[in-house]
Amino acid sequence: MNKQEIRKYFIKRILLIVFISLSSYMARGQQNPSSDLLLGSWTFMEATSIDKMPSDIRQNLTISTELQSHVANYFAGRQLLFNSDGTYTISFSSGESFNGEWNLSNNLLTTVTNGITATQQLIIMNNSHFYLISDGFNNPEARLLFPELHFSKN
Repeated sequence: MNKQEIRKYFIKRILLIVFISLSSYMARGQQNPSSDLLLGSWTFMEATSIDKMPSDIRQNLTISTELQSHVANYFAGRQLLFNSDGTYTISFSSGESFNGEWNLSNNLLTTVTNGITATQQLIIMNNSHFYLISDGFNNPEARLLFPELHFSKN
């Protein structure tokens, strides 16, 4: 390599390092949301969440009345209410609801409902939109219906 090629190589590497550093910094801001942003009532965003489904599951949703019924019963109309005392309520369109406790540490939202603990990654898009990402199942054959659960503030 001549001097000019070496210079270009190092400039590209420096720019790459700067880009990665900035991306990491921006992601860190999103990964450490304030608990205060979560307080209040939130409604499940069905269309946005369906858009994030794997295409094969989304296709099955269009043809399977059983899957459509499952989404209608357990996801459509779902609401979350986060209180400042660390309690929350999850309500379903059927009128059924459950109370539990919640905790936010960095970007991990942990909920405990009826003795069942769930931890999900919380991504706050803005003051009126967040989504949750679950790790899924240990079994590669089992997949989550919704890899991202999107919610909007009421």
